[in-house]
Amino acid sequence: MVESRHGSLEGERELSRQGWSYAIAESVLMGVCDSCNRFAELHRLPGREDRNCRECDSDISTMIVLYDALKDAAWSGTDASQIENEVTEILTRYSQRCGLDCF
Repeated sequence: MVESRHGSLEGERELSRQGWSYAIAESVLMGVCDSCNRFAELHRLPGREDRNCRECDSDISTMIVLYDALKDAAWSGTDASQIENEVTEILTRYSQRCGLDCF
């Protein structure tokens, strides 16, 4: 069993293929979400060190995609008001879940 500050993961093993190392989780990692501090099944987005519950992980990954869409809209001169509304909705939901008083 592998222990971390987030919880425990049973049955983690590593495979090496063409110089890359892959960790295969044979069971679920449970622990405290780095964003909202709820105890839940944890996920980690590629390139990020934090581990989040499914709801926070989904909002963060959606915000990353929408940020890129906003940059593209600004670059091309396209109206981005619909994207901005979606960003506000997701950010409000995420902030409320995390106990942040931003709005």
